[in-house]
Amino acid sequence: MKTTLTVLNLLLCIGIGTAHAAEEWLSIPTNSPNITFSIDKGTQERNGNQVKFWEKITYAKPEVKDDVSGNMIKEKKIRRIMNCADKMQGLISGITYGENDRFITSISLDDTQIRLSAIPPNTVAAAEFALVCAKPPEAAH
Repeated sequence: MKTTLTVLNLLLCIGIGTAHAAEEWLSIPTNSPNITFSIDKGTQERNGNQVKFWEKITYAKPEVKDDVSGNMIKEKKIRRIMNCADKMQGLISGITYGENDRFITSISLDDTQIRLSAIPPNTVAAAEFALVCAKPPEAAH
């Protein structure tokens, strides 16, 4: 089991390096001075009504401790999926980092494990939805 998790973590980290080669982070305003939400516009993938993208949550002063490692969580990078027609969102994968970009843990779900939930109004998720689900400009004819 440990070997499988180590291989999974290694593959996930290799995939993240590739996915973030052309980072284009766009901040999402919040009411908390301690938390910064951003989405990576450079990694958006649209397929019909679905959009996949990377989200980053950064804590100016980490307040939450990872139970397993004991490290304070400084940043989370989350691969999200949003269904633009149904206004739903879900988690595909995520990585947690501590101070100095130190890897803490990761999770990756296969398609059968992804659960979509409604996007509540007036939330960061609603702001992300407005950005990633905005109608793409039509191609010039």
